[in-house]
Amino acid sequence: MPVESELKTALVDVRKAYRLLYYYTTRLIDLAQVISGHFDVDYYFYQVRPQSPAGWSRLLGGPMTLSSWAWLLSYDFSILYLPKGADPNQPKAGQWMLELRFLTDTAYDSLNEPDAAPDGLQKPEESCSVLDINAFVCTKDCTFNWHGDLYSRSPWPDDEKVVTSDDGLVKVLGVRSDLADLGREEAIRNFVAKFRRRLSAEGVDPGREPEERA
Repeated sequence: MPVESELKTALVDVRKAYRLLYYYTTRLIDLAQVISGHFDVDYYFYQVRPQSPAGWSRLLGGPMTLSSWAWLLSYDFSILYLPKGADPNQPKAGQWMLELRFLTDTAYDSLNEPDAAPDGLQKPEESCSVLDINAFVCTKDCTFNWHGDLYSRSPWPDDEKVVTSDDGLVKVLGVRSDLADLGREEAIRNFVAKFRRRLSAEGVDPGREPEERA
């Protein structure tokens, strides 16, 4: 087959992939709205990886300085929420920030270098797409920024264990679900309930759901 024909066929597949990606991203946005609606929070920040939390400044050097992964904006990203009325520069003891992290392919986490190509990764049939609901809990009053100072310096929980930042200002806990298991409303409610129980077990007030306060 001539190179031109192969390229045309490949580009047809690319266009199909982008149309599928549209529906996938729409689903993630809908899921984020549903889950965040279970908490008394406001949208705060949108974090894309593999850029570091301070990585947005790299755009000043032009998009060509970014990894190809960074162009895939819904591949690995987090949406952050703060309690309604919270000051992002005045975290309070006991206050917690909600993170919804969408990881399209768990094989991506195995990349040792953020710019590495997907060659040699675990097969897509063997990896999965996941959603993590995490709580970043402030341990004492401080004058740091929730995102730039606390979130960016905090680890993610491993195997749903509680982890603490090196400076002790934040403890992080959460739960994980395969996105394939969140196709029904009841499954989403159960996942949120699991997260709430996780918070309560660690002495963190999950707050009342909006419909409970109505």
